Amino acid sequence: MSTDYREMWKGLGLDLEAHDMLLGVLGPLYEQTFMHQANRPAGMQYFDFVMSEVHGLRIKELLDAKQAGRKVVGSFCTFVPEEIVLGLDGVMVGLCAGAEFATAEAEKYLPRNTCALIKGAFGFALARVCPYLSASDVIVGENTCDGKKKGYEIFKDLVPRLYQMDLPQAKSAEGRALMMAEFGRFAKYLEELTGRKLTVEALRKGISTANAKRGAMQRLAKLRAADPAPISGLDGLLANQVYFYDDPARFTGSVNKICDELGQRVAKQEGVAPTGTPRIVISGCPMAVPNWKLPAIVERAGAVIVGEESCVGERGTQNLTVDTGRTVDELMDAIVDRYLKIDCAIFTPNPSRVEHVRQMVKGLGAHGVIHYGLQFCAPYQIEAGPVERTLEKAACPRCASTPTTVRRTWARSRPGWRRSSSDCAGSPMRSAGIDIGSRAVKLVLVEDGRVVLRSVEDTGSDPLAVCRRLLDGVGYDVITGTGYGRHLFKEHWPAVDVITEIRAVAVGVAALVPGCRTVVDIGGQDSKVIELDAAGKVQKFVMNDRCAAGTGQFLEMMATTLAYTRDEFEAAAAGAARSRQLSSLCTVFAQTEVVSLIARGAPREEIALGVHQAVAARTHALAGGVEVLDPVVFTGGCACNQRLASLLSSTFKRSLRIPDSPQTVAALGGALHGAAEHRRALP
Repeated sequence: MSTDYREMWKGLGLDLEAHDMLLGVLGPLYEQTFMHQANRPAGMQYFDFVMSEVHGLRIKELLDAKQAGRKVVGSFCTFVPEEIVLGLDGVMVGLCAGAEFATAEAEKYLPRNTCALIKGAFGFALARVCPYLSASDVIVGENTCDGKKKGYEIFKDLVPRLYQMDLPQAKSAEGRALMMAEFGRFAKYLEELTGRKLTVEALRKGISTANAKRGAMQRLAKLRAADPAPISGLDGLLANQVYFYDDPARFTGSVNKICDELGQRVAKQEGVAPTGTPRIVISGCPMAVPNWKLPAIVERAGAVIVGEESCVGERGTQNLTVDTGRTVDELMDAIVDRYLKIDCAIFTPNPSRVEHVRQMVKGLGAHGVIHYGLQFCAPYQIEAGPVERTLEKAACPRCASTPTTVRRTWARSRPGWRRSSSDCAGSPMRSAGIDIGSRAVKLVLVEDGRVVLRSVEDTGSDPLAVCRRLLDGVGYDVITGTGYGRHLFKEHWPAVDVITEIRAVAVGVAALVPGCRTVVDIGGQDSKVIELDAAGKVQKFVMNDRCAAGTGQFLEMMATTLAYTRDEFEAAAAGAARSRQLSSLCTVFAQTEVVSLIARGAPREEIALGVHQAVAARTHALAGGVEVLDPVVFTGGCACNQRLASLLSSTFKRSLRIPDSPQTVAALGGALHGAAEHRRALP
């Protein structure tokens, strides 16, 4: 930002220190994500400017509008009718909810298993870091899902003025009547708030402004069908996100300007990636700012995203409002018709969304779909199944829930070496287990139940190449894959079986520590606690696999921030006499908090101990979902960290057993599982 807005933020009641921390993360994150893309359209510089001033100049514009007598309406959802707000000379803006912030505070009001968007909204409000919340004259809470509906009952006490709008759950005559009544009630409320009367001319003007904005986005969506893709998925998503913040007329002009540039690119067959690059559509939950991780991963993996079927995408912009009505009632009818066409997963049944995804895949020439579902968002998680089955019938190559799975669509590999009957005649049976994790690939080979080989190598950017290197020269009769990359491995290796990490860890631990009842497993990108019965069978498990907090990746990033190697980081935590507690376990925000502590002169070893304690505390909280019984075994790459093991033992108030080579327990379980299945198949 070119101007110091601290006095403005202070006047809005923001927590300046927390807000500085937020901006200290968002700026570098944006620069790293967007500013180094190859062959980026020049027109994206406008969107870079908007994002650089999203908490500065844009907030000043809102305050200036308020000073001129206009009302600012804050919204969390695309169902809030912007036409009505514009028709009463109001300004509608999106609100902050796209990142984990002050989660611990939010969880004092909400259950831990609440949708991340809802917890994000609470976190931003409680931490006082969202100037849009503070600048809004009214915040509209729409009753889409049950989580939001009940959450707003609490949220109303955290913000100055909340208006709650009910929404139908079915596209029936009764549902339409409910929406008509609610939109009418909303219009009357805004008339009282603004002191204005909603007229035909004003409402038609509001419709025209909203339609122009959506029409520009429809034009952009059509241009993305070209091959080569003229714009990256990251920049396409960015335009859809800025849609909710920017001045409507200025935004419309800027999108049309970049569409002119993209049209020239298409005519010249120029793009951001070569012709034939795998093309992906993202479908599902909305991606609010600064939710850029998934598209960044996909496009760095060698694909290009060509469309977003979400509220921050075509679902929110695909339909225009008919403006031919001669009365306010007729125009309101048209507005209801338009919003009732939104194919949100709250509607039952909702066949139009599945059909829309299918049409997008066909029209955009997509090779695959990633169905993006936030944890605990039941409507979209449940609809993932119908979407996948529909696409399979339509011969779409792949519908997946993670970029790792989608990568199978274009990954290439060669098979490994499976011993022939002549190779193994008269020799012991050999079973290999390979655990393709997010941070490392682990191979274990057993002969008649005895381990004869263990190998570990960093996963890097090409896990299949790592698998080839580890298996080079290794003969086996059966091979079993597990871990994050198990399905990728199965697609490119002959006669391979796959099992989940949970099952693999359980089998491996049962062999190493007979009678084990609880497993704490912390790997590179997830952590889990598994409850076993007396026979070593999985009874129940809880897992954190949606973010890096409390995992090996979290520890590695904190070590890097503190300028430690892994061993130095562990030693520093072990030698600290006291600790500095972290207020956030979100990897991004914790990293900024660590930088802030360093700047304030906090000893590095005290911060290191605080990081270790935070991981232990998060793991203990995760274990609340199972019954923890002795003996407890600690596995995964993080079990090699003796300081963390000691803290976990203290936190759980139990002795932890750590097997030799805890990082390869899942690979061992895979090998033992394969051997058992081989024996069962013998005549």
